Amino acid sequence: MPYRGAHPPKGSGFHRYVFMVFKQAGQIELTKELQAKFLLETNRPKFEIRNFAAEHNFSPRPVAGNFYRAQNTDS
Repeated sequence: MPYRGAHPPKGSGFHRYVFMVFKQAGQIELTKELQAKFLLETNRPKFEIRNFAAEHNFSPRPVAGNFYRAQNTDS
């Protein structure tokens, strides 16, 4: 699945973006349906990492993580 960079709405200030790394039992088959679910802009704010981790048998806690803040500077 391709990376989708930050693109907060214009005039909405800073947004925090979080990356978390989990151990997983095996590979996840990224079906077209699953990819479409995460590529739709309307679905991204509703994403629940706890649910996704449980559905795909990830470790109960992340093993690493990072974050950054971004804002839309388009004029």
